[in-house]
Amino acid sequence: MLGVVVLVFVWLSVTYVKLLVNDTEGWLNMSNRNQFYNDTVYGDRGNIYDCQGRLVQATFPYYNVVMDMRVEFLHNTYKPPKNSKTVNTDSLSNYEVYADSFCVAVADYFKQYTHAELRKKMDAAFKAREDRFKVVEGKLTHKQLKALRAMPLLNQSRLHSGLVVEPYENRENLYDSLAYRVVGAVFGDRTKKKSGEYGRFGIEQYFNEELAGVPGIEEHRAGSDARPLVRPVDGLDVVMTIDMDIQDKSESLLKNTFANSHGNVACMMVMETATGEIKSMVNLTKDSATGKVIQGYENYCVSYIAEPGSTIKTIAMLAMLEDGKCDLDKNYFVNSGEITVAGKKITDTHTHSDYLKPHDILVCSSNCGMSRIAIDGYGNNRKGWSDFYDALMDMRFTHEIGIELGKSDIEYKPRVKDPETYKKWSLTTMPSMAYGYEIMMTPIYTLNFYNAVANGGYYVKPHVVRELRRGGEVVKDFSVKPERHRIASKKNIETIQSFLLDVVESPNGTGYDYVRNDQVKIAGKTGTARRVRRDENGAYRYLVTFVGYFPADNPKYTVIVQMANNLGSEGAGSRCGSVVRDIAKYLMINY
Repeated sequence: MLGVVVLVFVWLSVTYVKLLVNDTEGWLNMSNRNQFYNDTVYGDRGNIYDCQGRLVQATFPYYNVVMDMRVEFLHNTYKPPKNSKTVNTDSLSNYEVYADSFCVAVADYFKQYTHAELRKKMDAAFKAREDRFKVVEGKLTHKQLKALRAMPLLNQSRLHSGLVVEPYENRENLYDSLAYRVVGAVFGDRTKKKSGEYGRFGIEQYFNEELAGVPGIEEHRAGSDARPLVRPVDGLDVVMTIDMDIQDKSESLLKNTFANSHGNVACMMVMETATGEIKSMVNLTKDSATGKVIQGYENYCVSYIAEPGSTIKTIAMLAMLEDGKCDLDKNYFVNSGEITVAGKKITDTHTHSDYLKPHDILVCSSNCGMSRIAIDGYGNNRKGWSDFYDALMDMRFTHEIGIELGKSDIEYKPRVKDPETYKKWSLTTMPSMAYGYEIMMTPIYTLNFYNAVANGGYYVKPHVVRELRRGGEVVKDFSVKPERHRIASKKNIETIQSFLLDVVESPNGTGYDYVRNDQVKIAGKTGTARRVRRDENGAYRYLVTFVGYFPADNPKYTVIVQMANNLGSEGAGSRCGSVVRDIAKYLMINY
């Protein structure tokens, strides 16, 4: 008896082992059903608003919709419901029964094709058993998808209709390309696994972590719904200082003038004098093939660095006044606009006098006059150059601003030749620096200095972001206060302010013809710098600028307009000054 029991036990053991070996696939399937994995999930990316609280950039859900024409239901014979009075015919497939009503509904709603055109395309896809027949061209909104799913055939299950819905998200600027380089853009689609979104430039890049929020983790088990382990945190909202109405007007004014010039780069900024809030930042260029004005390839306002020309004269003269090297009562010899320094001829285009006082030197923008003040004040030698350099540095116009824009929008600090490190000094270096050459500046640094003059001698940090918010609650405030350190004495600031007003209001001022108007008093300075290279016709190209503030007696806004590579006839006043004049009128009427 015991032997029988042992034999039975051995037989059962062998049979069990055989079952384990021969049913490997079944055991693996059972194992897979118990497997799980974790995946990253993303919260909603924050929105970007303008200073008026208007939504500028946000993420919107969309859907691509296709039909799988291989599903068996479409090819099977149609079987009407049991209680239906419809005659059953073996010659009709489910596809043929539904196709006409489907095409009528889709064509009437989306109006991309006629009923006949859509039916022809659909028949071809059905015959070829295409797995991705495009029901509707382009992306669908949630409302459109809901309407589509209510239509004949598509109101049935996925196994019957073959409908495949592919959700995705798109980051969109509700103002099209306005403030494009400031707002920025993103890579990626959060609905795609292991990708997420990444800021490319502008605010989207600079505040990428804040906008993206904190990713979460969810657990996936075969045969069951995903289970959240760590819930994602939605991103913060960004409130810009940009006013989209001012941005729109600025871009329109600059675009109209720029389109009629021979330049290839143009930029403009409007800054609130007291707060440093930038209300508009425009960056334009021209398509090399068509000449059409388009959005700039980079943020020229913060990265376009070049010799500024005569806008530097204000900085240089204020520095020399502070250093006691500029005599306001002295007549400086300018020889009717042509002097020679170390064999180099220096000329003017705005004066025919032999002697000019500092007031007229700045108002008429005399290169000869600025050179004479520098040479007479410091002496044209290396020590004099070093003293002049120190006086410029005391103005602190090269200190880092730190604008809140993306890493690709590089902020260039002004480049001023330091006597301690720069070895190629010559007798023309210091006088050239005094009237706008051998110094490199970007528009935002020029704007920042003139804003300090308008602000009574105090710098205010320029910024393009006002707040970070979560819902209605402010998480971080970026508003700034003026620095307590005055860049120059009150007396010298007021002197320079009066000179800048006369640049526009005095008949011999370089801004008189194009900037002066009866609605608002503007103080400012023209700037023209000749580029080293000539164009294909041998003509020199110029960087032209107007920077100023208004109303002159109580400044509210400071503005800069700059265009690069203009012809000589397309001057700082006629091109850039006229844009400043027109935006000043607009702002005084509307704000």
